[in-house]
This record gives sequence, structure tokens and C-alpha cells, in this order.
Amino acid sequence: MFLYTALTRARDQLYLIEPDSTKKANKRGVGLADFAFRRFVELDLAKVVTFIDEGFVEMTSAQHKARGITLINTALTMLQNREPISAVKDKFLEAKKRFVPGKGNDRELLDKCSKHLDAIMSKWTIMQYAKNEFYEVQGGYCLENKFTEVVKFEEMVSTFFGSFLCDSFMVEEVTEVRRLMEEIFLGTPYAVRFQDVCTSIERLECFV
Repeated sequence: MFLYTALTRARDQLYLIEPDSTKKANKRGVGLADFAFRRFVELDLAKVVTFIDEGFVEMTSAQHKARGITLINTALTMLQNREPISAVKDKFLEAKKRFVPGKGNDRELLDKCSKHLDAIMSKWTIMQYAKNEFYEVQGGYCLENKFTEVVKFEEMVSTFFGSFLCDSFMVEEVTEVRRLMEEIFLGTPYAVRFQDVCTSIERLECFV
């Protein structure tokens, strides 16, 4: 008979490991450990199992944070590889769970992770809107009779830049939205509404 302990979330658990019952019994009688095990089973204080459950090993705060950062990097790689936005979002949400109290317990990392996810999702929404409202497969972007849609787009990007401009973690997202604006509007009658804004944003990107 052997003793084995395993650390679980709630307590230490003690395992009694008995020899294979198919082996020939010891003719000299039953040992104290074997007798104790039998009594534990009879009193419903122990049960026979075919394998040892080593229990749950609690991760440290630092380990949770390190795992969260790894998940963020994975999500960003997925984004660069143009994987589904839903999968990228799920990976960020998984990372956020690593920074909450009881795990990583890091409010700063939690806030930055949440903000980065918001920036990515906002950028995706803006790009989807531009594609659905302005883009035509044959002729590229078409703004004819799209004044209402342009005004709404302007409001969307204004909110986006107000939230994420001058944040060193969001430079790539800001740059992509600014380039989208230039691609759609520069060289059109709407350029007067966007030219100065794009120029100012590009300058600010260099200072972050």
C-alpha cells in the first residue's frame, strides 16, 4: 500500500494506492494499511478508482497574466492572417478572463485588452460599412447619391478617432481607418471634408 497526496482548489486529498488485486495474496495475512483501506471502503470514506486524479493545480497571478498576453498575441496574429473576426474576438475575450480579480488581477492589462478589442471591432464595423455602402465590384468606391451614408460614416470615424487616437497600442488600427478614408474620399467632392482630418491624424500617428 502506498500513500499519494494531490493539491486541489479546496484541500489536500489523500490517495491510498493498493496493489493489483489480481496478484496472489500474501499468505502471511492482511497488512494494517490494507485493513484500513477495507474499513474506509466499508464506511463509505473511500472509493476504488482505476486511475489517480491529480486534482486541480491553481495557476499563479503571474502565470494567468502571461497566458493572457500570449492569447492577445495569438489574436493579433489571427487578425493579420485574416481569420474570422468572431474567432479573433473570442480569443480576446479569453485573454480578458486571465486579467480579472481571482486570476491575473491586473486592472491595467484588463483595461488595455478591453480597449484593444473595442478598437478592432470598431475598425471592423467601419470597414464593413464602407464595403456595404460605398464599394462596387466593377467600379471601386462610388459616392454618388450617398450623402446620408457619408455623413453617417463621418460620425463613425469621428467616434473611432476620439476613442483610440494617440494610444500607442492602437496605432495600427488608427492608421488602417485613416487610409480607408483617404482611399474612399480623396480625389472626390467629399475630399474637402476629410483631407485636413486625414493629414492631422497622420501627423499624430508619428508622435505616438
